[in-house]
Amino acid sequence: MGGSGENTIFAGSGDDTVAVANFEGWVDGGTGRDVLKVLAGALGDWNDIAYMNVGEIEVFDMKNDADETIIFDPYGIENLTSEGDRVLNGLLEIETAASFTILGDAGDTVELGGFDLEGWSRAEETVTDGETTFNVWTYVEDGVTLATLGIDAEIENVAPVAIYG
Repeated sequence: MGGSGENTIFAGSGDDTVAVANFEGWVDGGTGRDVLKVLAGALGDWNDIAYMNVGEIEVFDMKNDADETIIFDPYGIENLTSEGDRVLNGLLEIETAASFTILGDAGDTVELGGFDLEGWSRAEETVTDGETTFNVWTYVEDGVTLATLGIDAEIENVAPVAIYG
């Protein structure tokens, strides 16, 4: 969101990119494949993307030359998107509303949270959209896939971490 103070952004229909300098306010990507571009330093203490003030976002982009850390909580994916990332779904040949893409740099960190850390697994094969190669992570609980993530292969620090007591 721009500047200081709270802002509200409704991107509407179509594929949109919304750049934010802070998370004071609300971003609604609307329909389509929407990218939330995080400017350097914007995360601050807002590092659990499932509980940020955003909705209808399918891609989280941390490519900003700053070392950022985010937490992805598979239980909160419904707060992010009702459609899932159609590009990732196409690459994986799946249909799910529980897909999400994370872009970043080598110095970034993605912490994969959840109640059962063994629920996270990384596929052996990667997928590419022609520009970016993605490692594919899934979170499965009781035989149900709750989240499918395409995480930019440039991000070297990706690991399940305990975020629930």
